[in-house]
Amino acid sequence: MSEDSWRKPARPDRETQKLLLKAMADAFPNHLSTLPEGYSWQDKRTVSNIVYLAEHGLCQTQVLHEMGIDIVQVAPPIITANGLDFLADDGGLRAILGVVTVRFDAETLRALLAKEVDEADIPEEEKSVIKEHLKALPEAALKAGVTDLVGVGLKHIPDSIAWLRIHLGL
Repeated sequence: MSEDSWRKPARPDRETQKLLLKAMADAFPNHLSTLPEGYSWQDKRTVSNIVYLAEHGLCQTQVLHEMGIDIVQVAPPIITANGLDFLADDGGLRAILGVVTVRFDAETLRALLAKEVDEADIPEEEKSVIKEHLKALPEAALKAGVTDLVGVGLKHIPDSIAWLRIHLGL
């Protein structure tokens, strides 16, 4: 490969990235020692895509610069856990471990519900009675009630699918 070929742009591309990641996954837990057919360690397209994947944490490699010329070499890469999860149809362990659970403590739930009671268009005496019952409600009953309220709320959104699409940017 001539030095001139290294002066031409070689932008990362999805097809090459996917092929290289799959080859690394096949070699795992070892480093990728043999490139797929049509790829070369001296090819700028190959090297630029390996460097790109490494910068995103999908593989690990060392970048080596030869003295006096612009040609870049990389050490044989090894796929990371993030790279394996990226290839997995289900998102791998990252998808399972990355689940976020949101919990409200009982006092926060009571405060949210009390605020709704305060804003409701009902007589003050009724608001007081409801808020007193909220204070006395056991935590388990409070959480079960809030779960039911979320279900009722979702059913009362005029078009929940349209709402989801808007809020999820779809």
